[in-house]
Amino acid sequence: MEVSEPATVPGIDQPMVMSTGVVSLRILYDVDSDCRVSPHELGGPLRHFHDLAASERALVDEWDPLALIRPRLAAAHRDGITRELTDPLEAPLARLESDVPAMTSELGNGVIHCDMHYGNVMCLPGRRLLLIDFDAIARGPREWDLVPNLVTYRRFGMSDAEYDDFSGAYGYDLRSSPHVETNEEVSVPLLADASSSHNDTCPGGGGHLLFG
Repeated sequence: MEVSEPATVPGIDQPMVMSTGVVSLRILYDVDSDCRVSPHELGGPLRHFHDLAASERALVDEWDPLALIRPRLAAAHRDGITRELTDPLEAPLARLESDVPAMTSELGNGVIHCDMHYGNVMCLPGRRLLLIDFDAIARGPREWDLVPNLVTYRRFGMSDAEYDDFSGAYGYDLRSSPHVETNEEVSVPLLADASSSHNDTCPGGGGHLLFG
């Protein structure tokens, strides 16, 4: 497998308009398919990303994890899904629409990746790590980027030691947040949706960030 990112070349302005079309230069990376990113390796780069991107928070849109849910419910009704199936969602959705804006952040608001899972960290030769998929980037509570690991820990068999390793590398244990349950409740349907399609619950753009 290979991934690429835009290449910066001194003295060359990009993109270049040529007689045959528009050209941009990119760096092609070989990915180590046998490499598996550890929880510690995910937590450290995530903290570095949050610190690195802090000064760019004005450039991205606000985090709005619930923005698509009501339009999708309306689409389900148009597609013939009965209200018998969708009505049980109304009460928890109304509660989340009240609870999410009231959440406070112990880590502060900043630039968040919004799709921070192991599949979005590539291993390059020499065990350099490449963080990819910035399509969902937004400005919001940094805790949100820790939620996928919490869900993996609570629902999909991550061990205590692995979760502690991730939290230690990041420098914060999400289980101590007063809003941990709300974060998890919001995340589960969004993470499930991302597994089958692009998770566009946060606006943003693509890109890569290389560590190491």
